[in-house]
Amino acid sequence: MCIEYRLPKDVISLIFYVNQALTIKIVVCYIFWVGKV
Repeated sequence: MCIEYRLPKDVISLIFYVNQALTIKIVVCYIFWVGKV
C-alpha cells in the first residue's frame, strides 16, 4: 500500500504500459492469424 500511495503516477503508467503492450500483441497476433488463414 505504501508504494501505491507513494507512487500513484508510476503505477498508473505501468498499468497503461502493460495494457498498451497487451493490446498491440493481440492486434499483431490477430493480423497474423487473419493473414495466415
